[in-house]
Amino acid sequence: RALTHCLILSHFASRYLFLRPKYKNIYRTRQRVRKACVGSTSLHSSPSRRPGRRALCCWLAAAPGGRPVPPPPRRSRPRSVSRRNCKGSPPPWISCARSTRTATGWARPRRSPSCSRRPRRRTRRRRRWPRSWATSRGRVHRAGLFVPTRSIAQVMARVKRAGVAVDDALLTALAPALLRARKDAECLAAVGALSARTASDVRCGVAAAARSRDDAQLRAYVAEAAADEDTLKTLDDASLKAAMRGLAKKGDHRTAYSLLDALPAERRSPLLYHGAITACGRSRPIKGRTAMLLWRRMKEENVTVPRATYNALLHAAQGSLTENATSALLAAMDRDGVALNVVSYNVALNSLAKQGRFSEVLSLLEAMESASIKPTEVTFGTAINGAARANNSAAAVALLGAQTSVGLPLGDPAFASALEACLNDPDTAAGASRAAEVLDALAAADVSLKRRERVEELARAAISRNRAAVDDDRLKRDEDILGMVLQNRRVEV
Repeated sequence: RALTHCLILSHFASRYLFLRPKYKNIYRTRQRVRKACVGSTSLHSSPSRRPGRRALCCWLAAAPGGRPVPPPPRRSRPRSVSRRNCKGSPPPWISCARSTRTATGWARPRRSPSCSRRPRRRTRRRRRWPRSWATSRGRVHRAGLFVPTRSIAQVMARVKRAGVAVDDALLTALAPALLRARKDAECLAAVGALSARTASDVRCGVAAAARSRDDAQLRAYVAEAAADEDTLKTLDDASLKAAMRGLAKKGDHRTAYSLLDALPAERRSPLLYHGAITACGRSRPIKGRTAMLLWRRMKEENVTVPRATYNALLHAAQGSLTENATSALLAAMDRDGVALNVVSYNVALNSLAKQGRFSEVLSLLEAMESASIKPTEVTFGTAINGAARANNSAAAVALLGAQTSVGLPLGDPAFASALEACLNDPDTAAGASRAAEVLDALAAADVSLKRRERVEELARAAISRNRAAVDDDRLKRDEDILGMVLQNRRVEV
């Protein structure tokens, strides 16, 4: 019997253990078997060795003629953790992190075979560069699109260790590298330390100052570039656009006009004209004449004027001393076929309202309605302000009713402008009665007033002009709803 057992075991070992399987993953499986079978060589081992037995069976099934090898169980512990059972942690053969500990030991939860046999998910390595670049890091470096700051710091550290004096040649070579590395403050410092700046240095200074929004240095470098024709030739379109954008945000119309005037006619693009006109509109006081002069120059040079530039011109025309500037711009837009949008109408209404030309405001509102453009709160607020400047209380009350019928919410500026129109109306009785109508609309609108004292003061002054034209019961009801004192009466304390 013993001899029979020996022959069976030798046959088993020669067939399964010493033959090289033809599966490519068998070596990895063999390593897992060696790690799983901790000192176990028997198929009938204790329950604590069942993971080793299962792995050994899977490895044996990978031999020729055996069953397909199922995927090995997923590891539940890191590779640095020992196979021994650590204190407070589950044994290594319990591969589920949701296992519970009982009085007798660790209990394995019930798991489906699909969950226990799920292969490990592979995660791709995160890309360091955006996909839109579609280029490798080496190509980016060779193309000069990216200059790492670390390399610049290493070069400067080597220069310092070598004791080399920092001269203009070194700073001239360093400024473009700092600009490409987006170190704008360091680039400005390098350009500012130069004793004699070239055209390339001024270009780097303009680009860095525009990107860092340093208004003083941008003004200085743009003035230096405008004074030299060779420097202007080195400035590309991107640098000019960035400089003009920075000047427009600051409202520096003088520097913007000088830069545009120094450029040749073929390099004056509509975007540069738009930046200069925007700078005229944002300067204080508004330079309307300069903006109109730039518009006439655009017409002489046959430069296309877009709608955004016309809107900037309408805004800048408020500071023009000529009364027909807004009308001329609207006529030019109609002649050139430029369609007006809500912004165009709002700016034009504001310009006409500030000049007190209320009849043109009403005509522009009619044109806006005929063009099927939906008005906004700014549109009605601007029109009511124009009615207040024209001392037309009837138009102000009518515009308040129109805004309510359209469904737009009413605010403090609209009510304050309407009450101011009632206060300045030459007809005292009509002004007092219309002020009462405005108060009725204010009580029905249920608006949280931010400038409550101002509205209350205007309403009291408008009603007191002709007290007999206002109903007392109606006024008392508005006082209770609004919580205001609208009558000039003394309250005993």
